[in-house]
Amino acid sequence: MYRENSASLTIHEICALTGCSIVVDNGRTVRGLSSLHSPAPETIVFTSKRQGLSPKDLSVLEAGQIAAVITAKDSSFDNSAVKSFSVLTSDDPYRSFLELIPSFFAKQPGPTGVVHSTAVIDDSALIGENTDIGPYCVVGRDVQIGKGCRLYPHVVIYDGVNVGDHCVIHSGATVREDVSIGTGCYIQNGVVVGSDGFGYIPDKTSGLKSVPQVGTTSIADYVDIGANTCIDRAALGKTSIGSSTKLDNLVQIGHNVSIGSYSIVCAQAGLAGSSSIGNQVTIGGQVGIADHLQIHDGVRIGAKSGVTGSLSEKGDYLGYPALPAAQWRRQHAILSRLMKYSKGLAKLLRGTDDAKGEDGDVTE
Repeated sequence: MYRENSASLTIHEICALTGCSIVVDNGRTVRGLSSLHSPAPETIVFTSKRQGLSPKDLSVLEAGQIAAVITAKDSSFDNSAVKSFSVLTSDDPYRSFLELIPSFFAKQPGPTGVVHSTAVIDDSALIGENTDIGPYCVVGRDVQIGKGCRLYPHVVIYDGVNVGDHCVIHSGATVREDVSIGTGCYIQNGVVVGSDGFGYIPDKTSGLKSVPQVGTTSIADYVDIGANTCIDRAALGKTSIGSSTKLDNLVQIGHNVSIGSYSIVCAQAGLAGSSSIGNQVTIGGQVGIADHLQIHDGVRIGAKSGVTGSLSEKGDYLGYPALPAAQWRRQHAILSRLMKYSKGLAKLLRGTDDAKGEDGDVTE
């Protein structure tokens, strides 16, 4: 968590911090950060556009009274049009901009071992040194929480959970029984880790009978889990999330799903039970992946795609059902023109004997 401070930097100090080069120096002091589309006075913004700043962008920034802008070194922007702010260039404007955050925003101090008086902690729980536990947290039997962790108010940790060092768990999150969480994980508000998987079988008496979910969930090191994401426990064995994988808000991970390392799952995606996701996979927003599928390392799936079969080759996929992106684009282009040519095509086909079926209808 960060809080804005009252720092100020000269253009030359910014270049020393970021490695940027000065193209135009109007001598103004930078007192904060803002965005290209919502510029604020005396701040610095960035653009990664190859064409640099458009006339509209320039007008917005001039009106916003910014102090400076970071542009790409290879952009085609005409710097002579700038009147009131400094222009810096960088090989990677976004990364240079991020390097300025610590100068203008103070990070919240680390945990110091404060346990709030309203927290309920079982006597058998082992809490590491310098771990903060906030108001109304509940920590169950045989729980182990590592050093340097921070639990915000109303976090609930069920029995038998193991949390590694330097984890942050935000308010309202729940970690269910026997779940394992690695080092350096960051869990946002409202997350549920280890809830019962969605398992039912037909039953003559009740219609549907619940299948006990007796497995667990394992979260590796440096995993980030976005707000209100749910990760179900396995029916047997474990649901697992690999190291340094990042899950966005409102993601559903079904029971016995396995996700590799360095993968990204964007908001509102759903992974059905027993699907296996490789390393360095990117899953776009609102993607649905059917159960028991295999997704190969390095696959990237575009937003709103529906994956109904395993994807065994690295590459980009789009659509429903998900297809290689180039193939999907070709099909989409053909379909978009189909109505325009459909009547003429039908007449053409009806004029050939081999295009007629037994009843005279046009065949494929």
